[in-house]
Amino acid sequence: MRESSTHRLTSTEALPAAPRRRNPSSADCPVWDRLSRPRESSVIMTQVRLKRAAILIATTLLMVFLYGRIEYAKEPFSEWDLSSYRAMANSSPRLNPDVPWPFAYRLLGPYIIGLLPVPDPLGFYLSTVAVSVPVIVLLYLFLCDVGLSANASAITALLLSFNARLFGFLIWDYFQISDFLSLLCVLILFWAMIRRHWVVFGLALLLGALTREAPMLLAPVAFFYLLEKKRLATEGRYASLAVIPGVVAFLFLRMAVPAPGGSLLNAFTTHAAKVFSAKDCFDLLVDAFVPLSLAPLVFIETTVEFFRKRKYAAVFVALVLFSTLFGSNNERLMAPAFIVFYWLIGVIIDDGILKSRRLMLLVVLCAFISSFHYEISRFHFMDKRASIALSLSALALVTGACILFRLRRTGIESRGQRAFEKTGPA
Repeated sequence: MRESSTHRLTSTEALPAAPRRRNPSSADCPVWDRLSRPRESSVIMTQVRLKRAAILIATTLLMVFLYGRIEYAKEPFSEWDLSSYRAMANSSPRLNPDVPWPFAYRLLGPYIIGLLPVPDPLGFYLSTVAVSVPVIVLLYLFLCDVGLSANASAITALLLSFNARLFGFLIWDYFQISDFLSLLCVLILFWAMIRRHWVVFGLALLLGALTREAPMLLAPVAFFYLLEKKRLATEGRYASLAVIPGVVAFLFLRMAVPAPGGSLLNAFTTHAAKVFSAKDCFDLLVDAFVPLSLAPLVFIETTVEFFRKRKYAAVFVALVLFSTLFGSNNERLMAPAFIVFYWLIGVIIDDGILKSRRLMLLVVLCAFISSFHYEISRFHFMDKRASIALSLSALALVTGACILFRLRRTGIESRGQRAFEKTGPA
């Protein structure tokens, strides 16, 4: 029975022993300790994520420096897409009727940059850098949110920053602000769809409609997602309300903004034959994701299980592949698929590669080495042949190391199974 607080003891021997501190992990710990542990765990998790996010910001800025800048005033670069985006920015806040199809519809980025009180090249560069960092950090946070470990999520986001074809090209050709904004919108749309935050989804889709065509692919994917999760009957109306503003804006731009030349039919007839070209298929399916391109095939069970549980992700990748039939620059056209590909890579890393420090280090080093490009670089120290050889070597090294890792792990598992069958359960 507990002593009264007013009771005075006359002997030190009568003093009760000091209570032992309970282990917070014990089952009989006080209620307030049990309630405080989730809060403490949340604080620790937030601190861990902030530290990794800070590291990712630093490495992203380093890669921004290493990728360099395009010499936009020299040919042939001066005749690339950037000439249309610069014309749009220089005409802002008015529309430029001479900007051709389809660039004239990608208004948001160039229009805002044209309003900045700086020369348009500087405005494009600062805006591109400002968007590139959130893409990497938000990918990391997204992967954490869908259940990957903090280490696997951070490494996966780091690998994206090392991708010269998807990420580096948009840094180097920094006038492609519409592409970067499109990637940011795709990431937010995927996240909002999975979390079923339809207001956020609707806002991101509206901004995506003003930016580029790729974000609009998430409109049908959202309904397929709800169908797959058996929520179409209960949440379909919310998704419909979220999709309508973006679709209306997308169609209105194509009816109201003058865009001479070109059409979807002409683009398709010009580029659809790439499905019969081995080089184009290699660029789309392999070169866009070097040196990790073949890892999903090496870990085929993980890949099959990933898409079995996420059929909507497979639908999105299929739509991205179909959209590549309407344009050139194959690797850049595959960029919207980054959200699915690197999510899958993160799962592969979390499930196996992360257990081998040497293999993980090899993958990161090969990814960094493959970021060196004969053109997309601040320091031009190799020609095109050397750049291709370096990328293919990195691809072969990563693929071979992953195969050896799989074979070794399979051998260990089979030996363990045979030993279990001989001895039986303990």
